[in-house]
Amino acid sequence: MIALADTRNRILAAALDAASLEGFRGLSLAPLAARLHLSKTGVVLPFGNKQGLQIAVLETAMARFMAAVFQPSLLAPRGLPRLDALMRHWLDWLDQADGLPGGCPLIPATREWDDLAGPLQEKLRHSYRQWVATLEEMVRRAQRQGHLALAADAAQIVFGLYSIILQAQQEYRLLQRPDWRQRAEQAYADLLARHKIP
Repeated sequence: MIALADTRNRILAAALDAASLEGFRGLSLAPLAARLHLSKTGVVLPFGNKQGLQIAVLETAMARFMAAVFQPSLLAPRGLPRLDALMRHWLDWLDQADGLPGGCPLIPATREWDDLAGPLQEKLRHSYRQWVATLEEMVRRAQRQGHLALAADAAQIVFGLYSIILQAQQEYRLLQRPDWRQRAEQAYADLLARHKIP
């Protein structure tokens, strides 16, 4: 039983590395099997089929994201300090992505699966809705703590946060601008400055 769990974890780790480089749809069983010294059947067997593997890899990526970004932010005081911590950890994730060779696989996954109906799209949609709802609640807590104006639209602030993250990803990974993080941090500060209580 332990050997099966170890094999499953090895497959997930290798598949997550591959997904960060090639995307979830680009997960190819033959190279994965060769890397792990398994047959293609041996790669998918613990997950039922290739789609099961893709979903398991997506869940693993999400769990690693939450462990790197959300959970450490909970150590900060509620309100704006916690939102600041989350943004800092999120930019760290873009920079390091927990050692994944191709960076964060979650943002590209939304482009891969946004128009392809099925279980993986549903998983993504549900998870992103939960994440956006969590961010909006963090903004509302900052409002209740008196850090942000009560009249501010929490959903609009989160829209701005996501816009910053998406642009930061492009500036860093695609354009390779050395000042990507400073620009993201300034954009975040500018966004909050419009809603902070003097």
